[in-house]
Amino acid sequence: MTWQPKWHERNIERLKQLAPYTRAAAFLWYQFCLDCQIDVYVTETLRTLARQKELLAEKKSQTLKSYHIVGQAFDFVPMVNGQPDYSLYKKEPFLSAVNYAKQLGFEWGGDWKGFVDSPHMQWNHKGYGTDSGDVPYKLPTLAPSLPAGIYYIATGGYAGPALRQVHDYLFKTGHGFNTKRGGDGSILFLIGPFDTSQPNFCQCEQFLRTNGHGYSLVSREDTANWKPKVEENPHVFIYTGGFSGAALFEVHEYLFKKGFGFDVTRAEDGALTFKIGPFDLSQPVFWECRGFFVLGHHEFTVK
Repeated sequence: MTWQPKWHERNIERLKQLAPYTRAAAFLWYQFCLDCQIDVYVTETLRTLARQKELLAEKKSQTLKSYHIVGQAFDFVPMVNGQPDYSLYKKEPFLSAVNYAKQLGFEWGGDWKGFVDSPHMQWNHKGYGTDSGDVPYKLPTLAPSLPAGIYYIATGGYAGPALRQVHDYLFKTGHGFNTKRGGDGSILFLIGPFDTSQPNFCQCEQFLRTNGHGYSLVSREDTANWKPKVEENPHVFIYTGGFSGAALFEVHEYLFKKGFGFDVTRAEDGALTFKIGPFDLSQPVFWECRGFFVLGHHEFTVK
């Protein structure tokens, strides 16, 4: 089954009216809304000068030089149970839609001082009326309905620049995750847990999808089949204290360089703690890792 906004077809047709660069970016934004099941209604895109004069007379605009006239703006409204609600732009999940548009490069009218225009998204490009040319775009596609509940995201294996891109994203966003080394030496991630009804789940999915990273959803019950098997002693783990700032960067750079498996947990103060292993006490890698924390004066325990 797929999910779609109430006014999906109308949204597509209106976004098609935009200028080339604006249209391409707007379709990326709309795909995000589809993927995250954020119901929006695109109320207006291209606007005539006559319409703009009417809005100016009604004091619903303050200029005749509207970016709508040149196809570099669109307006949208949050929809709840099939009805528009103009009070929800700063509430989830619609705030995530606003923030994603801003990440793409849109200027949001809700950030303006004085005349605040929350429905308005504007693509400034190189200035007023500068958006022209032959710019390819991809029509948004409907997304499968998300399963309800708590899930994890299991990724494929990463190495090189792709590995750095993924682990930098995870540390920046603070998502919890586990890692393990695949048979080919690449690093796999189990990210979560996520409530699929919350925007952070969709945002992580969106990051992986837009960067071409394969993944699958794993239920809480099935995570035991993903995680590395822990054998009986002499296998142990190294548990660290909390890290942030330069110390956090030092530790996670070391762990990724060495390829050790580890779990990450965010403490109440925002610091990250690590559970590293398992290690075989008879192997040099355990003593090497332990030595790193000893020489770096980092707090840790072995269990």
